[in-house]
Amino acid sequence: MRTLMQQGFGFSWVLPEGAELIKKSLAPSCLFIDSEQFAQTNAKHRFEKRGIAAFVSVAAPLSVLAHERGWAVAVEAAKSDPAVLGGQRAERVVQAVANACDQGADAIVICDELFMPGAQIDPFFALEHLMPCYQELVQAATTAGIPAVFHTQGDARGLYPALAGVGFAGVHVAHPQPDRVRELFSAARESKLVPVGGIVGEGIMERPLDEAVALAVELAQGGPAIICDDGTLEGEDQMARAAQVLTEARRRCHG
Repeated sequence: MRTLMQQGFGFSWVLPEGAELIKKSLAPSCLFIDSEQFAQTNAKHRFEKRGIAAFVSVAAPLSVLAHERGWAVAVEAAKSDPAVLGGQRAERVVQAVANACDQGADAIVICDELFMPGAQIDPFFALEHLMPCYQELVQAATTAGIPAVFHTQGDARGLYPALAGVGFAGVHVAHPQPDRVRELFSAARESKLVPVGGIVGEGIMERPLDEAVALAVELAQGGPAIICDDGTLEGEDQMARAAQVLTEARRRCHG
């Protein structure tokens, strides 16, 4: 069983827009890439050539349903009949995880947005009905020897113990408030999960560069951590600023 890296500096979903920027600015430890994009390109070869770990993302059944019907309708449908998360929809997602592992993923990122405005998931529903879905996906990854990371926007710390319990190795921390990010990193570590994130996308152009770097360094030095953006970067300017943060944080950490 391959273990999730305990330290690293990377980016989330910035390809293909940020490809040239990444080549010019730094060699990241890892990059997130959508499973379809990973399967349909020679990304694995290009990642391996540069020593970049491929964190391949797959949408969980609730997110698949939301892409079909919209978030508000999907959440209400799942609450009314949790069985809509199973069947062929779940089978396709499990197969997508297995395919990504076969194609050379270094980690699988299971994505579910549980805190969408107007369509938030009740924690009890998540524990009773979503965790079994996640467990099946994690098992598909770990059976292939690949670790899994969970992604959602917002404060999901109440689910961290359960996520660890179903086999996740890490969590992608994505919250717009830096102080809350600190708390979420600590909560993840307490649950024996590797926190991934630390660069807040919201307000990144207005926030002083040194302040963002200081947070990244603090989080990197506080224990296991993969420092990267939170998945909300938009446009080349924000990507360039995130690259600056990563480059300087890594320099300060590694001397």
